[in-house]
Amino acid sequence: MQEKLLNEQSDSVLKIDFIYGYTFLCRSELCSRYCRETFTVCPRKPKSKPKTKSSVGASCARDIVEKPLTQFNKCAILVKCFYLSDGYIASEMVYRIFQFLTVFYLLFLFMLLLGCTEKQQQNELSVFAAISLKDALTEIGEAFAAENQVKVYYNFAASTTLQRQLEKGASGDVFISASPRQVVALQTNGLLEAESRQNLLTNRLVLVSDETAEISVETPMNLVVPEIARIAIGHPDIVPAGAYAKEALTHFGLWEALHPKLIFGTDVRATLAYVTAGNVDIAIVYKTDTTLTENINVLYQLPPEAYTPIIYPAVIMKSSLRKQLAYRFITYLQAMESGEIFEKHGFTVLGLK
Repeated sequence: MQEKLLNEQSDSVLKIDFIYGYTFLCRSELCSRYCRETFTVCPRKPKSKPKTKSSVGASCARDIVEKPLTQFNKCAILVKCFYLSDGYIASEMVYRIFQFLTVFYLLFLFMLLLGCTEKQQQNELSVFAAISLKDALTEIGEAFAAENQVKVYYNFAASTTLQRQLEKGASGDVFISASPRQVVALQTNGLLEAESRQNLLTNRLVLVSDETAEISVETPMNLVVPEIARIAIGHPDIVPAGAYAKEALTHFGLWEALHPKLIFGTDVRATLAYVTAGNVDIAIVYKTDTTLTENINVLYQLPPEAYTPIIYPAVIMKSSLRKQLAYRFITYLQAMESGEIFEKHGFTVLGLK
């Protein structure tokens, strides 16, 4: 590059020196002497570029900057050079072009990858759903994914746990709660897509025991007998099933009396597991949970007037980048085929489309 640069100049152009990345070119033989006398006081560029400038180099660079260049400008060209790999030398103009092309290439590559990622994400749906819906939604999601050529990812947990995750910025497209309370909280915080709520399902509360237990319950008042020492319910503060159970026990005037017997589960499935593992005598769970195992007995179904109606609302998050796909999914949940799957798992479907 250096020789090419020199050849493109007139025959009288003469390279004077390399000084830490600077090349001095004289336009004529007349001023070359001035160039030599003025600027050859600095050392030549070493074979390997030093990691740090020596005191001599620093002094040299300072001398060049401080020296008046009025006369020099008349007879010489100061070209800054950049030393690349293998001793290749490029002029500042070539370097700038190289720098621009590199930035342009990286920007183009970034935009290409971003476009591919966005396209891929448009074919993915993130659903936050109450744990009691796990089996039914998994089955429905497989059918929806196959029909629409998309992927459905679920996050199953207690409804309040999911609500708190979404409030803290978790990325979700659809939220299906086991209680309207969590949906109202998200709506109050302005996190939901306007008018996206659809009430999908209802459920019931039942009292269950292990199949080997010799326990009978004909009325909730039987729960106070000494033979029933431990009763599992979901934690009322985070598990909707637990909140409904507390309402029912309060309705019958049993909350305070039974409180010493209560064992709190982190979600309704964990509450059911207390019974199947033999850790408690009775659990209050959803009717739909009784379809998960044959190793339990349904002792009693609590009357619906004893607690707030169990409603499963589905909503779309305002932050979702896939709202069209989210609407399509909720509509699919209200289809006849989905309703049959929900009913198979013990749910009562509200308003099929």
